Amino acid sequence: MYILDGFNHRPPLDNFTTCYMEDNPADRISRGADPQQLLEDTAWWHGPPCLFLPPEDWPDSIVPLSSSMVEQQNKERKLTIVAFHAHAADNSLIVAYSELAPLLKVTAYCKRFADNCRVPKVNSVTGGLTVEEYDNALKSLIHVAQQASFSAERQYLHAQEKGIVSLKNAPFKSSIKNLDLFFDSRDLLRINGRLSMSPGSYDCRYPIILPANHHLTKLIARSIHHQALHVGHTQLLSTMKQRFWPVRGRDLARSIVHHCVTWFRCRPKPSDQYMAPLPVDRITPSKVFENTGLDYCGPFFVRRFAGRGASVKVWVAVYVCFAVKAVMLDIVAGMSADACVNSLRRFVSRVGRVRVIHCDNSTSLVSASREMKEMRKQFIEQLESTHWANECLNLWKRWSKEYISLLHQRPSKWRKIPTDFMIGSMILLKQDNTPPKQWPLGRVIAIYPSEDGIVRVVDVRTQAGIRRRATTELCLLPLDDSLNEDCKNHL
Repeated sequence: MYILDGFNHRPPLDNFTTCYMEDNPADRISRGADPQQLLEDTAWWHGPPCLFLPPEDWPDSIVPLSSSMVEQQNKERKLTIVAFHAHAADNSLIVAYSELAPLLKVTAYCKRFADNCRVPKVNSVTGGLTVEEYDNALKSLIHVAQQASFSAERQYLHAQEKGIVSLKNAPFKSSIKNLDLFFDSRDLLRINGRLSMSPGSYDCRYPIILPANHHLTKLIARSIHHQALHVGHTQLLSTMKQRFWPVRGRDLARSIVHHCVTWFRCRPKPSDQYMAPLPVDRITPSKVFENTGLDYCGPFFVRRFAGRGASVKVWVAVYVCFAVKAVMLDIVAGMSADACVNSLRRFVSRVGRVRVIHCDNSTSLVSASREMKEMRKQFIEQLESTHWANECLNLWKRWSKEYISLLHQRPSKWRKIPTDFMIGSMILLKQDNTPPKQWPLGRVIAIYPSEDGIVRVVDVRTQAGIRRRATTELCLLPLDDSLNEDCKNHL
């Protein structure tokens, strides 16, 4: 109906006419039109062009509105039905969730709403969700997962006779081809194995098949893993098989356990490192112990006198020549700077001049650095004899031919490609004096690649501040980007 002029009172019905089909400007909106089309549409702003003509020239689609037409329209009851068709194997809802519990809750409420729409309002279900509703929601989701992953298998099995069906003669490959299957009352694929006579529950005797690599299967396995207090992959798989039969279940269980942060923090594994190229001091001709590496091992408990007296704690200083791998051991009475300096004096008195000593940044060595510099000045004053220079040259030629060439090959334990540490990676900081569960959590804030492009040193931010550590002292957490927020909030 189109009204050309506005009015404040209701005029007689004889003053109204009806306009159908393409002559009705209101159809622009009901059939869909964008704003630009409405701006350029003359009929939308001024009405049908035929209205500006005499009534005798109007088309047949415009007819006067009679009282009988209005009465007939009032008698008709119109029911508007909105139909939405969803594909039976639509996984969009499942993949939108990373945890099983919220997915089940949303699905259960949707099923309750659909059920309430089919019954009178007085019979509608309200209140909290029941265990049965959660179970029905889970089975509905499994039905969707089976239709998405086993569509060909289900179509082939439905064509067979009712009862126990098999895919052994199916003309296609299938991961469940060697299983005896049947459809339950909810059209779910179950296994009819050798435990059908066991006194267990129905789900235990006839477990539901879960497709491999499906997102719902991973959510179910992750939920069971959390409920079982983060058990290992063997116990996780056995717990799942109390109700489900996951295809390639062993691989699934190992994957779930490997990506569990709680399980990893109880059994952290420090990152492996790729062996770096040898430093210049390792392949430069020099006198024995001229370039030396120093480290401590211990402590050890010894007695001052043979078989008598209280035990005392001592350490062993290990001196290694960088050139020929000669080793000298020296007993150190403590971890103080004086004990370190005394050990160095004994070492220098035996081997002679030492040019460079490589060591870590232990407290005793840092404290003894000043005295070491003074000792170094005294060593530099010693002049090398010409005889020693000739002997060293001959030794170096033979050493280069027979020994240096053997250093090309890296040991097998250090040939693994190192873990890729990136800025923002979540790690555990390894500590020798605390259990793994108490190792501090940190985040990498800076990386320092070596000349070969491999990162071996990083800066880590923890609750105690920023620390610079070697990557061999860090354990990279097996986190996904969608599941890392909880760990990041701890910092």
